Amino acid sequence: NFAKAYYNRGILKASLSDFDGALADYNKAITLAGENLEALINRVEAKTSINDYAGAIKDYDKILALDPSNIKAFYNRGRFKYLLGDYDGAVNDLTSVIKLDNKNNDAYYQRGVALARTNRHNEAVKDFEVLISRNSRNDSAIYRRGISKMHLQKFAEAIADYTRAISINNKRYDYYYARGVTKGIIGKYQESLPDFDKCISLNPNYANAYYSRAVSFGKMVKHSEAILDYTKAIELGMKSKEIFYQRGISYIALNYFEKGCADMKRAYQMGMQEAKEHIEMYCQKFK
Repeated sequence: NFAKAYYNRGILKASLSDFDGALADYNKAITLAGENLEALINRVEAKTSINDYAGAIKDYDKILALDPSNIKAFYNRGRFKYLLGDYDGAVNDLTSVIKLDNKNNDAYYQRGVALARTNRHNEAVKDFEVLISRNSRNDSAIYRRGISKMHLQKFAEAIADYTRAISINNKRYDYYYARGVTKGIIGKYQESLPDFDKCISLNPNYANAYYSRAVSFGKMVKHSEAILDYTKAIELGMKSKEIFYQRGISYIALNYFEKGCADMKRAYQMGMQEAKEHIEMYCQKFK
């Protein structure tokens, strides 16, 4: 009776969004009455609500021991493993979902994403193609296929996929960004600029877009424009050794040696060994 009372109170607390309180009550109920499927399912939902993914995975282990064909448990455990960086584990769980239900489009999509994170891009492409064959206007799957094709160095095919995804959904800033980056990889710097412009218009606080547009400007020897974009990316929080190194190159190219050397020294202190040559060549008087 005490176990049932804790369990019912946990359900009530969860309905009121008191998930910490619900979790405490579910724990007491399980301690008193032992683990059962219904209690574990409610507890895992409470853990999920407070983003306790590691704890949720442990409960899903127990749920699957009691119910080995529970598709939702496999799917959610795989999703949480992905969020915690266990991409191979995510692939395994999502594969179990597909074996139990090969019509589960979400499982194909999430497995494709996880496969890509493990650099298994050929396999990822196959998962996304299953989805595209089922819905030719699945812009997310088309975009993801493009990402994997880019990593496979199939750049023209990747650009074609990004363009197709954009034709379906022209509000996704990441589609334009990916197309711009891929154009930059193959040296089409001028063509990359409109994509970065559009990306920034859709998401003005996306630091990566300013950085990548700056790289294209630098390759086009438009160093003033590059400096503005590098600086904006830094203001938005991008403070990598690469960005200070690249901005330093642009400053030095415009004979702003003091600013360029300050960036080079910072990049070198952060581990950018390539900066040493520039420091030795241009920065001796700014020690």
